[in-house]
Amino acid sequence: MSAAAYETLQKLTETGRLEIIHLVAPPRSSSTALERALSNSPDVTAQINDPWSLYDADREAQTYDYILSRVAAVLPTEGLARVVIKDIADYIPPGSAWDAMTALVKHTIFLVREPLLAMESMMQIMAREIPEAEGEAYARSAGYDSWKVMQQAVSVERDYRPYEALYKDLFRKEQPIQQLPEMQVPVLVTTPITFIRRLGFASYDAYAVAKGFASWDALRDALLGGKAAPDVASDLLDENFRCRITGWTALWQHFSRMDDNASIDVVDATMFRALPASFLPGIFKQADLRFSTQVIDWKSSDKAFNPDYEGEVPYYDKVVQSAGIEPPTETPVPPDHFPQFIQESLVGDEGALQIYERFVHHIMSRMPQERRQALVEATVNGTPLRDIDPVFYDLITKNEKE
Repeated sequence: MSAAAYETLQKLTETGRLEIIHLVAPPRSSSTALERALSNSPDVTAQINDPWSLYDADREAQTYDYILSRVAAVLPTEGLARVVIKDIADYIPPGSAWDAMTALVKHTIFLVREPLLAMESMMQIMAREIPEAEGEAYARSAGYDSWKVMQQAVSVERDYRPYEALYKDLFRKEQPIQQLPEMQVPVLVTTPITFIRRLGFASYDAYAVAKGFASWDALRDALLGGKAAPDVASDLLDENFRCRITGWTALWQHFSRMDDNASIDVVDATMFRALPASFLPGIFKQADLRFSTQVIDWKSSDKAFNPDYEGEVPYYDKVVQSAGIEPPTETPVPPDHFPQFIQESLVGDEGALQIYERFVHHIMSRMPQERRQALVEATVNGTPLRDIDPVFYDLITKNEKE
């Protein structure tokens, strides 16, 4: 990492000049909406959107240089700067890189959203990334008159299986850093045991021996020390990165490394979007931020919101153009409406739905009874939450009964 920039940030936090609130989430989880809400607190000096996504080679060094440049621009001559940083989980390498970032942070917020909803949003937005010529060729090979016709048909039917071959390739190419050792090595050495078993091995050591190493520790040491290239475990690279950009494995890895004494909060997007006046004050209290009407009513705020993004795909347009937090009205499609390789990442052991259930249990087990009941009984524009998202509703009522 950029030692000078990191050390400067560390010194600012240790001397009480800087406090960082770190919001981490999977993609398409309403994280930018929560980031904007947090940034509207009168206590927040500035927000930085997705700094870990801005660079590939030498990512850590450039990220801390960038964060420091943004902090330096708002740091008062005297007193404290409070900065909200939002990141998508899979952009931060697991393990030591995550630990270093967390060491700078006063409070970490883990945000989740029901995975079927997040995945459908991802299917739709990623279709816009496809170059026109590539989309046209793919659509015609699949029997459609044009890429535009295919997109429209898939969107209307809400069945994304026709994108199988296209997305299987895109998911591996979408983030260039996934082709670099600085992401591949940390991901390989923190591989979940489930991925090892999917490849037919009973243990980490059994996998390592099959690759010519005495043990998993020996393989890890060789990778971390640069004595073995990541492609020595090419099958495990494929297993790890097939759906890593969906963010769930990364989010759980980051959450699992948090110290028991760390200041953290776990937030569900449907909860704060359905009942913002009930749930947001608690989120702000956990982050030691003042709550105000500007948090919900963005029209009344004089703070600019900067998404730090100049790409062609409008990932953040909706939040930038919104007047406030919008209620959840989206309904999920079944898992079998997604490409097969994505279905496999959603269901089963260590799938997104299982990880999401763990996070919801964490939230509900710490929620006061009156707020639990209000959530169970909540409606959005007259429609009960159970009819909007039965997957989410089943989980919160399951936890309510336990």
